Order: sequence, then structure tokens, then C-alpha cells
Amino acid sequence: MGKTAARARTHGSSIDPNPQKDVAGPSRKAADKRKKRGEEGSDPSLTNAEIKTYRSNLWGRTIRPTKFYHRKSMKKLGVHDGVYNLFLQLGWRGFLRLCDRTYEEPTMEFLSTYARDDDTKVLTFQLKGEHHRLTYEELDSIMGINDPLRISPQNQEYQDFPRYPDANFWMQISGLATFNPSRQRAKHIVHPCWRIAHRVLTTSIFGRLEPGQINRCELFFLRNMRHALPLSFSGFFLDKCDSIRQRSSGEILIGGLITIIGRAVGLDFPAPEYIPVDTPPNFLLDCDALIRMEMLLDRGTCTYSWLDSDKASVYILPSWIGSSFDTDDPDTWLPPD
Repeated sequence: MGKTAARARTHGSSIDPNPQKDVAGPSRKAADKRKKRGEEGSDPSLTNAEIKTYRSNLWGRTIRPTKFYHRKSMKKLGVHDGVYNLFLQLGWRGFLRLCDRTYEEPTMEFLSTYARDDDTKVLTFQLKGEHHRLTYEELDSIMGINDPLRISPQNQEYQDFPRYPDANFWMQISGLATFNPSRQRAKHIVHPCWRIAHRVLTTSIFGRLEPGQINRCELFFLRNMRHALPLSFSGFFLDKCDSIRQRSSGEILIGGLITIIGRAVGLDFPAPEYIPVDTPPNFLLDCDALIRMEMLLDRGTCTYSWLDSDKASVYILPSWIGSSFDTDDPDTWLPPD
């Protein structure tokens, strides 16, 4: 058994936080010098000290698989069309087709070496010891997002989104009169399509195993699905990466997205050198995953009960009445009285 395989089974990082070699490399040093001289066109980069700090922060933390949307399961439940429509409204037409495994070393390498420039919208990073460069536009395209008018975290629309937003939309999807991010929980979303759409986001770009409370940024995404206001992937993803590597604790759940980035720049992660962190595989947001998350109950007759926040059955899936899971009409977002 190789060292990588043995390490992967622990589901924890084993990257040396104090590498002896110059991890920035000559090209990175040159980029730093160009930036110090103020030359135009220099790409963003990190210093060796910054890389060492981030590796130290990431050292020993548990890496869990990114969970990806499972189209076959959602079709079986009769909710795929509704979920797909929500992501279509967001401008994320191809995002639900993404799926890949999570690997420890590429995840750690990317998170400790990437550098971003929100002004030039350029991202640089290392994977498998190689230096790579992507524009934010290219990163969005890799994730199946190509709408030309995308809102990023730097846009005023997001900056102005209040911590305690207008309660009308939250009431439509939860039935609760007010929204407070310290109190409202994701399980209060009743409609299957809205709740699954939220879970797709939290198990991928937002990297949260158990969402608990629904936060301001997540509600912003759902609100934009409602109003067909496209969002950028790159800015929000990199904000999450910043949050991960600036802390020294907490699980890491975005590695599957990093694998997708690696493959897009021409890399491969063959066994036995690279062993997924989930053995056996546990990277699909499918019926079994929804049952473990206590969102779904198998009735044993090719049907399922959709559970509310009190674990009471509110819908039978698949529904005989497809319009019950319409995502265009707010009147259908809550169960009938």
C-alpha cells in the first residue's frame, strides 16, 4: 500500500506544513519582483511565507468529499425539472452535470498556493507542482456557467443585500414571517426543489457538511434563483477558499471542485498515486444521501416521504401531481392547508 493510500484513509491532511524547498519557484519570484516594480500585466502570486502560513493552517484538517447532484435520483423523485429550472435561472446551466472525486494532496496544494486579483479577474495556482493561470471567466466556464451578466461578491447588488433582508421571499419558501440568520435553519425550507437546490450549494461551493442555519449569502443565491439574476461562481468560490485557508480548524469539503479545475487544465489523478478520500464512494447527493440527512424517508413501495423540520411527512415523492413542485409559482412552495 502506497503512502498516499494510507494517508487518505485517515481523512486528514498529511502535507508537510514546513517544506524545505522554495515552493514559489523562480517564476513566482519574478512575478513578485514585477509587482513590486509596479509593472503592468503581472499576475497575482503569493510569497513563500504566505504559502508556508496557509499550509500550516491547513495541516491536519479533515478533508471530506464534495457531494454532487445526482440527476438519476432526482428524476426518480420527480423533482429534477424543478431543481434544474432554479439553477437555469441562476445562470448555472451546466453546474448540475459536474461530478468528480476529492483527493487530499491536490486539495491542499491548490488551497495553499492560489492567488487572486479581483481587479484583473485572474487566478493563479499550483497543482501537481505545475503553475497554472485562469481568468475568472475561464473558471466560470469550467463550472458550466456562461451567462454574460453575472453578479460577483464585489458587485453592489451583493454588497447592499442586508443581513436581515426583506422577509417576503423567506416567508414564501418557509412559511416563517421573519428571517434572522442566527435562528433560521435550512430545514425550515419545505419545498423539495428549493431545499435540494440549497443543499446542492452547501455541499459544493459553500462547503458545509451540515448547513444548520441558512446564512445571508445562501439566501442571496436562492433569492437570485427566484428573480433570474445570474451569479458568478469564481468570486464566491474563492471567497470560500479564503475563509478555509485563513482558519486553522474546520473540515474541508470543496476538494471535488478543485479536482474538476485540475482536469480542466489538463491534469489527471490516477490510482494508486491518488486515492479518493471517500472509500467506499460517498460523493453523490442521491436518495441515500437525502435519507441520511433526514430529508427523505423510504416508504418501501418505490415512493418516499419528504420530511419537514419536525420530521413529519409533508409530500409523497414522486408526486402524482407534477405541478405540486413547480418553482415558478410561489403559491405552490408551501404544502396546502
